[in-house]
Amino acid sequence: MGNSQLQQLKTALTVFSGTTEQAARALMQQSREYDRAAQEVLSLIGGSATGKDREVANAIQSASRAVEQAGEALTRASRTAQNYGASI
Repeated sequence: MGNSQLQQLKTALTVFSGTTEQAARALMQQSREYDRAAQEVLSLIGGSATGKDREVANAIQSASRAVEQAGEALTRASRTAQNYGASI
């Protein structure tokens, strides 16, 4: 690989790392909002006889965990790309 190609690769990795880190931060913020929504559901309709309140809150919390895990995966991908770009 020539110097020009290496520079292109470094640039591509830098861009990828930056946009991926931004996406990760946005997902983590969304996860926090889902957590707040789940707590709001419980505080507004908590203790329903049918248990639907807990079902809704659990579904929201499950979504929150999935979004958080996606954010963590993006953070790892960003750091891996950044580290590789710095090493070449």
